[in-house]
Amino acid sequence: MTGLMNIHLGLLYLDAPLPLVALLTGAAAIATTLYGYMRCLRRKVRIGRRLLTGLRLATIILVMLTLLHPMWRGEREFTQKPDIAVILDTSRSMNEPAAENQSRYQQAVSIIKNSSGNMRRKGSKSQLHIFDLEGRSLNLDELPASPQAVVSPISTALFNTRNALGDRSLAGIVLLSDGREVSGDQQAFDPSTLGIPVYPILIDDAGSQPDQRSDLSVYAAIANRDCLVDNAVRVTVLLANANGSDRYPIELRLLDGGYPVARKMIRWTPGEVDRTEEIMFIPRKAGTHSLRVHARYVDQQGNPIPGYDPDPSNNWASFTLHARRERLTVMYVDGVLRWEGKFIRDALDRDQDVNLISAIRLAPPEHAPPSDGLFTASQLANIDVVFIGDVEADYFTPIELVELRRWVLDSGGGILMTGGYSNFRESSFGQSPLAAALPVTFMDGDASQIEEPFNIRLTQDGYRHPVFSVTGDPAKDRAIWQSLPRMPGCSRIASIKPGARILAVNPQAADSSYPQGLPIIVEHQVGSGRVMVLALDSTWLWRTYVGGYTGESAFYDKFWGQVVRYLAGDPEPRQQVELLTGTERPAYEPGDEVQVMFSLRDTESAADADEANWTFSATATHDEGGTREMNIVAVGSNRYRATLTPDRPGNWNVQIKALPRLTERAGQLSSSVTVPVTHPDMELANSRTDIRNLERIAQSTGGRILTPAELEQWRKGRETVTVKQAAVTGIWHHPAWISLILMLLCAEWILRRLWRLA
Repeated sequence: MTGLMNIHLGLLYLDAPLPLVALLTGAAAIATTLYGYMRCLRRKVRIGRRLLTGLRLATIILVMLTLLHPMWRGEREFTQKPDIAVILDTSRSMNEPAAENQSRYQQAVSIIKNSSGNMRRKGSKSQLHIFDLEGRSLNLDELPASPQAVVSPISTALFNTRNALGDRSLAGIVLLSDGREVSGDQQAFDPSTLGIPVYPILIDDAGSQPDQRSDLSVYAAIANRDCLVDNAVRVTVLLANANGSDRYPIELRLLDGGYPVARKMIRWTPGEVDRTEEIMFIPRKAGTHSLRVHARYVDQQGNPIPGYDPDPSNNWASFTLHARRERLTVMYVDGVLRWEGKFIRDALDRDQDVNLISAIRLAPPEHAPPSDGLFTASQLANIDVVFIGDVEADYFTPIELVELRRWVLDSGGGILMTGGYSNFRESSFGQSPLAAALPVTFMDGDASQIEEPFNIRLTQDGYRHPVFSVTGDPAKDRAIWQSLPRMPGCSRIASIKPGARILAVNPQAADSSYPQGLPIIVEHQVGSGRVMVLALDSTWLWRTYVGGYTGESAFYDKFWGQVVRYLAGDPEPRQQVELLTGTERPAYEPGDEVQVMFSLRDTESAADADEANWTFSATATHDEGGTREMNIVAVGSNRYRATLTPDRPGNWNVQIKALPRLTERAGQLSSSVTVPVTHPDMELANSRTDIRNLERIAQSTGGRILTPAELEQWRKGRETVTVKQAAVTGIWHHPAWISLILMLLCAEWILRRLWRLA
């Protein structure tokens, strides 16, 4: 504290209310004094009676005020050096090595002690307040010997420190941390609302560079399950980068059965967190291809950079693809121009394996001519799938609808009917010749449409259905379908025909008939063909959403591509039974029980295959070597679970094999899935300094990042501040107050003696 202290006098007030007894006693004392001095002493002392009266009255008043505790409220101001708050990161990640053969924590403690010693030597009156990440005040001489906290809620610690210091004048908060923020309660605070500048100190010079290590990951690989031989396949890869490092180029590879078939070099844009890339693949032979997308950091010569990616287990994504020899022909028919039809046609136009034919009625229904032979036997012979949009059944002649039904039942055609106000009515297609091929029945009236928004929910059959397999990973697919935008409404389906499968529901429209939700996507195998109804007309809202990634239509394109391929069936020879494999979670930790679920499916009917004719085996192989046999148990009809308890992080490749019991059946089936096993401790999962988080905290609060050498210079430059403090003084026990009362009493007594008064 420097300079003079100035006290500004304020207001005198009483600390206690004035009771009636005190008023009466004071009034009686004043009246007696006035009577005695002004009347009884009138003849004896004419000159000094007023003086004696005043002295006695003043004494009475002061005594009364003394008994009532008068207080003097004022204000004082003084100048001082502002205090400095220090937050010491006591989490276990601070045990990581730093420069000069010290840990980060040891270096942080040295910085605190050096700064405190400089303040004492230079005679600074400011104080150093030290806190840990839990908001507890630390004694400089009794700092913890080592960091032990299992979490590091840095943002919470900033607010706790500010609240603990109350009204103290702070020059700023010095943050000694590696920036790795792991919150146990997940409570988030915005540092920009702190109101105090924060100055992070770069503790680890070697590890504080923003591009020292960077966690690259492949979130998903999106491509249609079926393609055309000798035709380019577009594989959309969703990449993520933990700190947006652009130090090394990234090699994106596509491997078919372990052999590279496509390669692409990319440069990460600094500051990007995620991005979308495409890699092209041209299958040269028909059949099923097991593909894997791999991303890795390489040098200029294309050699991998060992150790730069701290978690290479998440750099893979697997999917299967079936190559066919002929393109699919789709006819899209709609009765009105609408967004749904536009974006469906755009998605199919972008599909290189699809030949699209569109027929849109442009005139109003009352003035439009009939379709006039749109669905004839000769026309349908060249069509694989028919899309029917919002158009009345009366637009087609009865002969056309009979031919369309025969084409589905006898020729194996596929039909999709999307939701609309005209087609989803009992009086429309519900009473047409095509009604016998549909998997649902319709209703009429206002109840045929639901205008309330809802979130689509897939059923268990829907999650297993190939149409909804977007990434090839069941856990990621489930996350995507559970987080899509809300639909503004749907068409109401009256009932489901026997044998039809409900793939998705509207859970907000549940009733006694459908307690899980109103069916909105239903399909069935009828005759030789497949028919699906989709009671939605706003799926175009999905086109810019891919599991949280926006601005990319790969998810939307793949969904409609898979709808077409499923409804068309597969004219190419393929195994009649396939093995479906997947995990319940996208990643695991050492010691977790990994559950790999698998089942057999008949590719012709998409129904469960007869598992009684097969035996199963499961093995898990680690990337760095080592194979384990997995235990297999049945968990339901044609549902099996293979379990593994990994003891180390890395990629575990799980291979499921199905062997036929009878020699005359097809050969063995196999399917594999990669299980990434990450480090169990989030506090220690990433050991590098998070320079980006430290920069974010500093910039949002008005501070800046300092080196240990800059800390002392910053502290010296802190200007003094003027502090105003309220001052309240109790006058009743003040020496001057008592002295004044005694002086008045003595003055009156002396005068009375001099004037010879009793």
